[in-house]
Amino acid sequence: MKKMITLLMFALSATACIEGLPLPADDQQDAGSPDDSPDVELTLTLTATPKTITVGGSSTLDWYSKGGTDYCYFQGSDAQHLETEGSKVVSPIITTAYDMVCSTDDNHAVLTRVIVTVIQPAPTLNLTALPTTIMSGDSSTVSWVSSNTTSCSSTGGAQPTNGSWVVSPTTTTTYTINCTGPGGNVSDSVTVTVIASAPMPTLNFSATAWTITSGQSSVLSWTTTNADTCVISGGQFGGGVTYASNWNVTVSPTTSTNYWLVCTGPGGTVSSSGTLIVSASTPTVCHGLYVTFTSAAKENIHHCSGWSATGTESSLSVSLQVNGGEGVCAITCPKKVGEGNVLPSTVSGIWLPGATADVPRWYTYGCKRLPDHPASEPDQAGGTWDQRCDLY
Repeated sequence: MKKMITLLMFALSATACIEGLPLPADDQQDAGSPDDSPDVELTLTLTATPKTITVGGSSTLDWYSKGGTDYCYFQGSDAQHLETEGSKVVSPIITTAYDMVCSTDDNHAVLTRVIVTVIQPAPTLNLTALPTTIMSGDSSTVSWVSSNTTSCSSTGGAQPTNGSWVVSPTTTTTYTINCTGPGGNVSDSVTVTVIASAPMPTLNFSATAWTITSGQSSVLSWTTTNADTCVISGGQFGGGVTYASNWNVTVSPTTSTNYWLVCTGPGGTVSSSGTLIVSASTPTVCHGLYVTFTSAAKENIHHCSGWSATGTESSLSVSLQVNGGEGVCAITCPKKVGEGNVLPSTVSGIWLPGATADVPRWYTYGCKRLPDHPASEPDQAGGTWDQRCDLY
């Protein structure tokens, strides 16, 4: 009867050691033998090196048992028998407790535990916008990349751990992503700045005359709004010359020429063009002009000059009748004494292409071009012509 009681006590003690938490050193012993022999002290030492690892790392479990144990094993689904002294490399992905039992063949056993702590890496998140500044009506791409995360979210709800949006905000807007992982939480924000669209520039391109005669000039002018610079090309400007947004230039092309003007501002570009037509000039041919003087008037003549339609002076012989000859449109005879010209007694007419006899022009200092003068202009007879000698 005494032996049966001893065996029952042994079974209860072994079960407590195996199924309970690690026992204190004083409790790591056997419960006696069936034949009342002195108790055999069973010991088990289990260590983890290192005790703390990061995900992906490993730890070495070392154990040795004393007191006559015959085998050891780790509690769990794979409880295979191991030597009473040995080592094992483990790579848990979360903090894990390892319970080892060492036992004798007659069911004396001892149990101990070691914990390997696994540190989870902190999550990372990078949120960007390209571009970060847009004009109203344009779009930007917001992208994010995370690591060591299991889920992400925004104000719009759940989001993938890596992703992007195409956004077109009407006002400056900040976007935020929150992500969670085993190692904690992380968030990041990015702001897309919206600039109100600048107004389109306007342009007015004009010329003092879009039709001129060869040898004449025209002034090209432009005025703009909401423009910074203007580039004019064509003719003397070649491929383009940059000017201010409000400017003017003088041009004298010898042939009909196209001019292009492009003006640019924050809101865009505006352009205009114009063709300056150059017509060939018709040479003025004056002929038949003469003046007559009295003898007294002739004596006060210093010299006489003839003037062409372009104002070229030629010397004429002084006599009672001074003849201009072909191409002379005016005759002047300065006084020897006093200012001005000696007044003739008679003057002939001047004939021009397409016109009848001109009125007397004895008071003329020279001839000059006067295109398209009106028929009502004084000192003209017989209609309108392109060039004439003007009176002074």
